[in-house]
Amino acid sequence: MPTDTPAPITACRLHWPALPTGDQTAVLDAMELTDPQPTGFADAVAAVDDAT
Repeated sequence: MPTDTPAPITACRLHWPALPTGDQTAVLDAMELTDPQPTGFADAVAAVDDAT
């Protein structure tokens, strides 16, 4: 996401895994995740903050 910028992490439960692979399908399968959606860092932080 070209306009995404890092934001301060205010929730201690936020984890953003970085995996050394370009195989998104393998990562989703290994983590048993479905229906991927593009999400920027700031949106993820806001979602976790709203859930706490």
